[in-house]
Parts: sequence; structure tokens; C-alpha cells
Amino acid sequence: MKRNLLFVVLAILMIVSCVIGLSGCDLFGEETVHQHQMQRVDAVTATCTEDGNTEYWACSTCGKYFSDAEGKSVIIDLNSTVIPAGHIYENGVCSVCGALKTSFGLSFALNDDEASYSVLDIGSCSDTNIVIPFEYNDLPVTSIFGRAFEDCHSIKSVIIGNSVTSIGDAAFQGCSLLKSITIGNNVTYIGSSAFYNCKSLTSITIPDSVMSIEFETFYGCSSLTNVTISNSVTSIGDGAFLGCCSLTNITIGNGVTSIEDRAFSGCCSLISITIGNGVTSIGRYAFYDTAYYNDLKNWTNGVLYIGNYVIYAKPSLTGEYTIKEGTLTIADFAFVDCNNLTNITIPESVTSIGDWAFSGCSSLGSLTIPDSVISIGNFTFYGCTALTSITIPDSVISIGDSEFESCSVLTSIYYNGTMEQWNAIDKGERWNFYTGNYTIVCSDGNISKN
Repeated sequence: MKRNLLFVVLAILMIVSCVIGLSGCDLFGEETVHQHQMQRVDAVTATCTEDGNTEYWACSTCGKYFSDAEGKSVIIDLNSTVIPAGHIYENGVCSVCGALKTSFGLSFALNDDEASYSVLDIGSCSDTNIVIPFEYNDLPVTSIFGRAFEDCHSIKSVIIGNSVTSIGDAAFQGCSLLKSITIGNNVTYIGSSAFYNCKSLTSITIPDSVMSIEFETFYGCSSLTNVTISNSVTSIGDGAFLGCCSLTNITIGNGVTSIEDRAFSGCCSLISITIGNGVTSIGRYAFYDTAYYNDLKNWTNGVLYIGNYVIYAKPSLTGEYTIKEGTLTIADFAFVDCNNLTNITIPESVTSIGDWAFSGCSSLGSLTIPDSVISIGNFTFYGCTALTSITIPDSVISIGDSEFESCSVLTSIYYNGTMEQWNAIDKGERWNFYTGNYTIVCSDGNISKN
């Protein structure tokens, strides 16, 4: 009896265990409805460097994943919910984070320090939008060799990252389709003729790290319309923007102290220029063949001064004018064609008078050059048809070509030195062509025109 009772109890326990183990099914083989315990996984937007995912649900009971809250659509592979990370590039730059899509195929050379590389040349790269990489072989790319991309006519844009510190001479010379360039903030040197004859280049910003603009850096960039030069730049080299005939505006920072010969010569469309107050020297022909005088700032009584230099006088200048004390040089073309200027006073601080400085001043009747002046340039008084007398000190050692040519009524040259000293002055060709029958009055006698 006891044994039979034991069998009955064991049988009941076995049945209960089966029922619990088959909770998803009934005893007759028919599946029962599972009640999911859903947990929502929110959608995450992918970034440039981190993966994202679509929205989905996970059941904490059965461990399955679903694309809907009701658990009707099972996700077999959870990887299908992943949204890959990635940049969105526009012209080689990520529009989201600014990362660069570097160009592949460029040739590199290991630098002498064996700790960095330079771009040697374009190599097998076929990109039209060149992006210089930050690294090569796990070492930084710090420079671009001279002539690295010379005459690469297919290049349309260049982005130079912040790892680069120098751009070599003629690095992009002759890249005729190069329209835009971004220069990294750590570039300190841009070589001579670096962008020589890049005819499609339209604008350029020189970063704060650059100290100087070298010889003919942007020579012949005939589409260049706008240039901004930062305060870090201290000098603008000979012919730096020579022949940039579309350049209309130029801003020169306060750090610039010298603008060298021909710097903006031939910029025939240049009508607006802002020059910082640090400039103390302007080279010969620096603004030759430009229209800049129509809109220059800091004019005083019709004459522009920068540092200690007289740069230009408006042709409308009339009557008498006194150049301010402290002026060192009367620059080339300074008072050219001031037809109504009758008298000018030159201070003792002036040491030289440039080419064509008073040419065409047809109302100027007389002039005294102070003892401080050492040299007088070429064509300085050419065409001064009302000039009757001039006083020249014995400090002058040279008089340029065609100095008094066409000064048709000149009668007296007062020279403070002796006749021997006058004859020793280095005089240019045609210095006294087509003048009046003048007399040179020296301290020990007179010399008549031959």
C-alpha cells in the first residue's frame, strides 16, 4: 500500500515538472503565446568616429531582438542595426568635424631629422583636390619641397594641414587651374614663387604664423581679387604680387614694416588698400601702374604718408605744400603730375628723392633741396616747365638720368659747393636736355650751360 502511494506521488511530481518545462507549449503539442518582456534600445546617430544604431527592442525573457515593440519582426543579426561611423566630405573636408580626406599616391622624402617627412612630388596621385596628409609612415609631414607640384595643371584646390610648417620655392608654380588654397595655421615660411603664375587662384589668406611673403610669391596670379595679410607678416617681398591684375582690395597688417620693390606693381585694378601703421619703407615701383590712390586711407592735405615715407600726392594738390618733418624719403612718383602745385618745402630729414618724384609739376617755380639729401633719382623734375631756379646742396653725390629734361625756363642752379665739387657729381645721361640757358652758381664761381 505504501509503495503504491509513493508511485502516485512521484508521478504527480513528474507531470508538474513537465508542465513547467513546457511553458511555451501545452500538453497536446500546441504552442502557447509567449509574453515578451520588451526593453527599448533607442536609435543613436552615427558620428564621424563612432558607430550609431537604429531603434530596436530586446526581450529579457527569451533573449531575442525585434524591430517593433510588439515582437512581430525578429532581428536575426544584431549587426543589421548598426549605422557605421564616417565623415561627410565636401571638397576634401568633412562638413561635420573638419577632418581632411587626405590624398593618396603622393611621393614623400624622409627629412634629415629622420623624425618627419616632406612631400616630394605628386607621385601617382590623380586627385584634383589635393589634401596634404598629417602623417606618413606614422611620422608627421612638415614641409612641401620646392617645385613639388610645379606645372600640375589638373590641380583645382589644395588644403595644407597644420602639421606643415614650410612651403618650398615654386612649390605650386604654374598650377594654372588652382583656384583655392587653404594654408595651415603652423606654416611659417612660404617660398619664393610658391604660387607663381597660378592664374586661376582667386583669394588667399596668409595665416598668423607666416613671417614674410617672399620674392614673387604670387607673381602673375591674374585672377586673385582679395588678399588678407595677417599682423605676423613683417615684410612683403620684391614682386610678391606683381601682375595680379584682378586684385582690387588689399589689407596689410600692422606687423608689416617693409613693402619691397615692385610688390604690387601692375595691379592695375587695385583701388582699395589698407596699410598698417607699422610700415616704414616702401620700395621702388611698389605700387606702379595701380589705381590705389583713389581710395587710400590716412590722407593728409592730399598727401599720403606711411611711416616716414611720402607715398603719393593727389594730382589735385594745389598751391604751397610742406612735407612733414621726419620724412626720410620722397618716394618714386610721389608728386607726379601735381600741375597746380606752386611751391614745396622739403624738411632736413629727407635723404633721397625718388624717380619721377616731381615730374610734370608744371606750376612749380622754384625749389630748395636741403643739406640732408644725398641722391636725386631719374626724371625727378622732368617736364617742370615753370621751374626757373633750384638750390642743390653739396651733400648730393648723384643726379639721375633726364633730371631736368624739358625744364625749358630753367635759368639758375644754385650749388652750395665749389665748381670742382659740382663737376665731381655723378650725373645721369640727358640730365640737362632741353633746359633753358641756365647758370650754375657755385661758391667759387659760375658755370654756364654748354
